[in-house]
Amino acid sequence: IFGLDPKKPEGQFIVKSRSGAMHTVLLGKSTPDDKYLYAGILGNPAVYAINKKLQPALSKDLFAWREKRVVFQAATDIREFSYKNGTQSEVRAALLGKEWNLIAPFAAKLNKSAVDTFLQDVTGLRVSRFVDDVAASGFTSPTYTFNSYEREGEGSTVNETMTIGKED
Repeated sequence: IFGLDPKKPEGQFIVKSRSGAMHTVLLGKSTPDDKYLYAGILGNPAVYAINKKLQPALSKDLFAWREKRVVFQAATDIREFSYKNGTQSEVRAALLGKEWNLIAPFAAKLNKSAVDTFLQDVTGLRVSRFVDDVAASGFTSPTYTFNSYEREGEGSTVNETMTIGKED
C-alpha cells in the first residue's frame, strides 16, 4: 500500500501523546520523488507522506542519542572545586573575588588563566564510549575525583562529582 507494508515496515518507533496514549509509527519506502517517506500509525489504515529528514535521526544507534557531557556546569559557574589523585591529599581551590586561591592543603594564590583553562577542559569533557563493566573501569578505587561547587565557603555543598577510573 503506497510503499508501506504494515506487516513489514522499513522501520518503526513509538511515541507517547500528551494524553498518555502510545502510538506506533510505521515507516515505509521513499516516495517516487525521494523527498518523503510513506508512514502510518499501527491500527490506522491511513498512509501519510512525511519529511524524509527524519530518516537519518532514526537510523542512529543508541550512543548517538545519549547525553555525552561529563560535567553539566559551565566553567564560569564554578566558584570552588576540589580534586583528589588516588591516595594523595585533596586539593581545593576557590574563586575569592576575581582571583583563584588554593585553600587546601595550604593557602596560596593560583594562576587565574591556568585555573580557567583547567575548568574549561573539565567542563568540556565528552564521553567517547560507555563502559558496562564498572569493576574493570577502575571506579571501585578511582584514579581521580573532581568535585565542583557553585559557591565558595564553609556552607558550600558539592554540585557535581566526576570520578575518573583507570586508563584504557
